[in-house]
Amino acid sequence: MRRFQVVLVFLMVVLGGQSVMAATYYVGDCPKATYGSIQAAVNGVAAGSTLNICPGTYPEQITISKALTLQAVSYNNSSQAIITVPSGGLTTTTSITPLGTIAAQVEVTAGPVNITGITVDGTALGSNCPSVDMVGIFYNSGSSGALSDSQIVNQDCNSIPIIGIGILAEDGPGASKSVTIENNSIYSAGLRGDAVGVWVDSNQAPSTLTALIKGNLTTGEIVVGFNVIGSVSGNTIAFSNVGIVSVSSSMSITGNTVVQAFQYGIDVQAPGVVSSNHILGTTEYGIYLETEGATIENNIITNTGLVGIEFNCNTATVKGNTINGAPTGLDMVPLGFTGTNKFYSVPAVSTRGCE
Repeated sequence: MRRFQVVLVFLMVVLGGQSVMAATYYVGDCPKATYGSIQAAVNGVAAGSTLNICPGTYPEQITISKALTLQAVSYNNSSQAIITVPSGGLTTTTSITPLGTIAAQVEVTAGPVNITGITVDGTALGSNCPSVDMVGIFYNSGSSGALSDSQIVNQDCNSIPIIGIGILAEDGPGASKSVTIENNSIYSAGLRGDAVGVWVDSNQAPSTLTALIKGNLTTGEIVVGFNVIGSVSGNTIAFSNVGIVSVSSSMSITGNTVVQAFQYGIDVQAPGVVSSNHILGTTEYGIYLETEGATIENNIITNTGLVGIEFNCNTATVKGNTINGAPTGLDMVPLGFTGTNKFYSVPAVSTRGCE
């Protein structure tokens, strides 16, 4: 009898605690929904829960401070869950990047937080527009997770002084974190060249942030800041000022396609590996070196306005690249360079300024 009472008490405790255990909840306007807004659901459920976001428009600014999964679900032949700017505008937060104060539509401060299939739309007018740079989804320091198959659009608030950043992920002091940014469509600010599609950064050495950026389509730059570990692979970047900017020697840049960059296809500011990328139709430079010691190999550079690969007299391993259609194939090449590359319809090598 005594043993039965102990078991009964145990079952009561377990069953009574189910309301605060991780579970799956629906948000919005579909039959299973228990929450009307995303933020209410984030606040109300236990860490580790899954939030199924029903099709609809959610005019709210969201902060996620616990481990959660947010995913769009299909109902009535739609799965478009759209987060828009609320009528009261956006409050600001702080970034460790040079941006400083920003306004983020979705801010993540914990992890892992996984987001799938959500649209974040920054379209806003008048008093709704922030006076600082605008971010669609912000993985703040101390957070982690995966963002996939989502759409981030119009993070410029239709205002020229505002630089649109689709996705920003960073990490400062503390435990190492990781983010995966995969298969997203990022139209940060229409076709404005100064927009940023993805920006990852760490102010720690050694880095506390590992980032995998892969398979995304963006009209804004991909910016890899200081010390970040990981890779940028299989992305397509179109109509941006610069396709990819890398300031980290621990980040590989492989298998990406850059189309019609207005300035550089890839700007290499730290020694690292840049390989097997396809750069088409840049206005000025295909690959622009601003550092010693980089490895640039097996890239295809087609129809650049000025130079295929600009060395700026920096020593680098440059081999196996194919350059087709440029006033100069390799420019400001240091004396003693021995790399073998292929040139088609291109004056091959200039040592201008490096003699």
